[in-house]
Amino acid sequence: LETLLFDDYLYDKVDRHTEADYVVKLFGPILENVFRENEELSIVEFAKQPQPCKYYTDKKRAVMSSWLHLKHRIKGSQLNLQDAKRLAIPFVLCEGLEADIYKIRLVDDTWTVVEKAKDMHIPSSILEIKNGGIRDLLEALSA
Repeated sequence: LETLLFDDYLYDKVDRHTEADYVVKLFGPILENVFRENEELSIVEFAKQPQPCKYYTDKKRAVMSSWLHLKHRIKGSQLNLQDAKRLAIPFVLCEGLEADIYKIRLVDDTWTVVEKAKDMHIPSSILEIKNGGIRDLLEALSA
C-alpha cells in the first residue's frame, strides 16, 4: 500500500522505471518479510517486463542454483531419503507486478522435480485491492 501512495510510478504503463525499482521498492520488502525467519536458501530472479526468453533463462538459472542448494542441504544435514523428500527449496521469478513461486524437491535418489506452487500478482489499483488483491497476494505468499 505504501508504494501505491509514495512510488505510484511503479504501476504506470509508461516505461519510466528500472528493474532495480521493482527489486528495491516493491518485491524486496515483500520477500524479506516472507522469508525473514527462514534460512537463506531461496533464489529470486527479477525482470522489469515479461519476456519469454529472459523468463526461461532466469528459470533455468534459478532451477540449477536451487538444485545445488537442495543437494548441499541434504548432504550437510545427512538426511535420510524420506526426510530429504520432504525438503523443498523455493525460488521465485518476478516480472513487473507478476511473480511465479516454484519449489524444487527430491523424488528419489537421483531425480528431482520442479513444481509451480503459486502465481502472485501485486495489486496495482484501488479496484484490485477492493476485489481482494491484497488477500490473494498474502495467500500466494503463504504457500
